[in-house]
Amino acid sequence: MRSGVLVLLGTAGFIAGCSPAIPTDTLSATFQQSELCQSQVPIQYSALANTPMAGVSAPPITIEMSNDGGWCAFNLSTFMGGGAYPADVHLTRAPAHGQVATRKLQRTTQVAYKPATGFTGADEFTVVNQTLGMARGVTVTVTE
Repeated sequence: MRSGVLVLLGTAGFIAGCSPAIPTDTLSATFQQSELCQSQVPIQYSALANTPMAGVSAPPITIEMSNDGGWCAFNLSTFMGGGAYPADVHLTRAPAHGQVATRKLQRTTQVAYKPATGFTGADEFTVVNQTLGMARGVTVTVTE
């Protein structure tokens, strides 16, 4: 497992239908990556660069991972003006069986999921890139 730091987000306080900003002052903790961690982020293109895509749903992001106490992450970026920038990510639907965490890196925002202890099966959550107004559904498959 690899080590790093993420900002932890609990599921409490997120109300369905709202777009709360992911807090920047939450608890930071060391994390380990799951041994099985595969994520696929289909790319969504805009016909007009720098044009907000309000109401546009991009193809879902998928994660396949094991429940070995580790996290599995993917990256989201906003491409504008010829460059990549961290996405302004908001959680609009929390997972039912795990935690979501985020951290901004130099040119991307890393979003990670960790299943609840002992959970196996399917879980889902939704994040929105506020800069583009684009929802990204995330489907997670957790194995033992």
